[in-house]
Amino acid sequence: METRSNYLELRGLDAWNDPSMPWMQRGTEDAAFVMQQVLQNRPEQLTATWQERIAAFELLVGTSQDGCRATRCE
Repeated sequence: METRSNYLELRGLDAWNDPSMPWMQRGTEDAAFVMQQVLQNRPEQLTATWQERIAAFELLVGTSQDGCRATRCE
């Protein structure tokens, strides 16, 4: 549960899986989107959006993906 709370705070969301919330304001849906984006896409430049996604990914899985960290890709 601590990971969920930390994720919601990091992403600026209020609920993990509240059916009364719009689809993309649910933590579950945002987490799925972040996982898909980080695993399938490779940014040429790390914009602020990408840094946020990578940080969220690292929070969820506890590690980085292919050398990408929130601050740089190797």
